[in-house]
Amino acid sequence: MRFSPKQFAILADYHRQKLTLSPIFKKQIIDSTEAEDRKELLDALKTLGQKVFQAKHFHYVATPIALRLINDQTLKDKLFDLSKEVESESGVLLMPKIGTNIMKYFCYEFDNKGDTCHYKIAFATHRGIDGFIIGKYFNKSEDKIQDYLKATLSDDLLSHNNVNIEEFAGGLRMLVLFNVLFKQYASIETKIIQKGKPNIPRKITLNQEKYLNETPVPIQIIDSNWFTNIIRTTGFTVRGHFALRAYGEGRKKRRLVWIDTYQKSGYERKARRLQV
Repeated sequence: MRFSPKQFAILADYHRQKLTLSPIFKKQIIDSTEAEDRKELLDALKTLGQKVFQAKHFHYVATPIALRLINDQTLKDKLFDLSKEVESESGVLLMPKIGTNIMKYFCYEFDNKGDTCHYKIAFATHRGIDGFIIGKYFNKSEDKIQDYLKATLSDDLLSHNNVNIEEFAGGLRMLVLFNVLFKQYASIETKIIQKGKPNIPRKITLNQEKYLNETPVPIQIIDSNWFTNIIRTTGFTVRGHFALRAYGEGRKKRRLVWIDTYQKSGYERKARRLQV
């Protein structure tokens, strides 16, 4: 995987400190929104851009993790249980190419105020920012989360995916939320790959995949060895599964761990989070 401004426009946007809107999305905003609504939308996008650039949290979701977060319903159910506990955070998720998925990256902000979590999400295709979601959900005691969102996106995205705007925007919101919760609640340790010399790309190989960072922006790789404590024990065979483990004072905090298939005793090792 090559991280370059050509591959991910957001890496060029970082130097300009301004989000690039796709021509189609920009024209649609101008043509189909009232002046007051247009100003509110553009101001919200500008503020989101400023926050993610200031936070400087750029994450690349490797293919094995992205597939887990799309296809593993058990994992998604456990992450959904943590929705009310998401920590306030701003950042950028760089996405791998998977099947017909056309999303290149997401800029996001979650602001959890305790009883209510507010969020802003801008998502991009190869054209640039092609949509914007703003909303909130209420952290009530009921199992079902009451959610209110407002979405603006390029019309051709709906026809391409054959869904309505609420379904499309809601699905993207949950995808970003699951990625953020996954990152926040997995038990990890951090390994930092030191910077190379000026103008020399930084390289790393992880799980037989090569990464090349051609920018001065540190990019954190979320990979299959990143998300868990891998625990191996003796005894009868138990299939690998995710679990939420209590920890901390009064055991009131929770973290997401992976319990690997029981094979043999001898060690517990933490997975890794890498920055390139």
